[in-house]
Amino acid sequence: MRASREAARAESHKGVAERLRPYTELSYLGRSDPEAHDASAASPLDDLMERVLTLVAIMPPGQRRATIAELVSPHEPERGSRAVDELIHDARLAEDDLGHLRLLRRAG
Repeated sequence: MRASREAARAESHKGVAERLRPYTELSYLGRSDPEAHDASAASPLDDLMERVLTLVAIMPPGQRRATIAELVSPHEPERGSRAVDELIHDARLAEDDLGHLRLLRRAG
C-alpha cells in the first residue's frame, strides 16, 4: 500500500512535458527527419510559430519568452526560441526589456 502511494506521489510531481514525452518522441508527420516533408505540409517552424501565437493570446499577459519557448518545444527550447525570434522579426510579437512577450497582431 505504501509503495503504491509513493508511486502515485512521484507520478503527480511529473510535469506535463514529461508525461507527454512518449507522444512527442514520435517522428514529425510519421517521418524520421522533421525537416523532410512535402511542400503542402506546414513547416515545423510555422507550426511552432502558431503555437507561440496561441499561447501568448490565451495565457495571462506578460509571459516570459523562456516560458513560451519551453512550452512550445520542451525538448528543444532553441527551436521554440527561434519561433519567437521569427514572430518578433515579423512584428507579430514584441518583447520588453525584462523578456515579457506581448501580442501585436494575430494574422499577418
